[in-house]
Amino acid sequence: MSNGIFPKERISVSKNKNQIDMRKNGAITIKSEWSEFLAELDVKIMICGFAQEIVNWQPLDSFFREMPFYRLYLPTKGEFCISSVYSIESTTLIRPGTVYLIPDCLVLKYQGIAPSDHYWIHFFSRQMQKLPFYEPLELPEEIFTHPRERFAGIVEHCRQYENLEHQMAAKCEVEKLLIPFIEHLSSMTPVRNLPKVQLFSLIEYIDSNIGHKITVSELAARAHLSRSKLTALFVGQFRMLPKQFITMRRLYYAKHLLLQRNLPIKEIAWRCGYPDEYFFFRIFKKYVKTTPCEFRKQQIY
Repeated sequence: MSNGIFPKERISVSKNKNQIDMRKNGAITIKSEWSEFLAELDVKIMICGFAQEIVNWQPLDSFFREMPFYRLYLPTKGEFCISSVYSIESTTLIRPGTVYLIPDCLVLKYQGIAPSDHYWIHFFSRQMQKLPFYEPLELPEEIFTHPRERFAGIVEHCRQYENLEHQMAAKCEVEKLLIPFIEHLSSMTPVRNLPKVQLFSLIEYIDSNIGHKITVSELAARAHLSRSKLTALFVGQFRMLPKQFITMRRLYYAKHLLLQRNLPIKEIAWRCGYPDEYFFFRIFKKYVKTTPCEFRKQQIY
């Protein structure tokens, strides 16, 4: 797919007669800007399972709506809806015959329609955040290889998660499930409109310095771009200004720390680049619609 995420790979072999002809040894060197992306594809499964006869989502809704994770759904019976808390127009019907990938940026609410049986996997991935999709993706079940067996296998591996072999198997199976979605994004969006290696480098820099002051001018200088071109790049890819993107990354990291570690709020604020704890509270409440303390009380992992 030369017009998508995965451009045609370039095969590099030696043509110098004084050097070894690596073709005789079957050597192929893969050079692609997306090779790095796939090599760094990170999946951390947080929780998964097989739900049966779920029609009343209210007890679960308050737990799941604010959590900063990606969600994979494979329904086998019944139906339910998910919609954005902030947009009534963004509604997705979850029903059998389709596999769904929900981005981590959505704050969701659920509504039962008919008692639902479905596999579900919630996972974190910093690398997936580099892909520009902001609405649920849905693909026909038949394009996946034995999807029901694969989802069931992931759930079974997670039951034995203390075993390193099962941990790796579960992670690899989830990553395989993501490939059709990444290929779908590739076919829908020309490669020229997708984040380039340059943008990946900026995001890595932001993540690596999340506890420090980061300015837009600093990012522009690193990318060898003017402030206006850098702003256009971020708005085009992430629908937000660079400063807003930095804030979202800080809050994403803060949510991780609140969910996974019993650190004092003051330390979490400091680690996320907010030396003023009270300012951190205000920013968190503004964007997450709750306080860090209340968010932590919803912890389910």
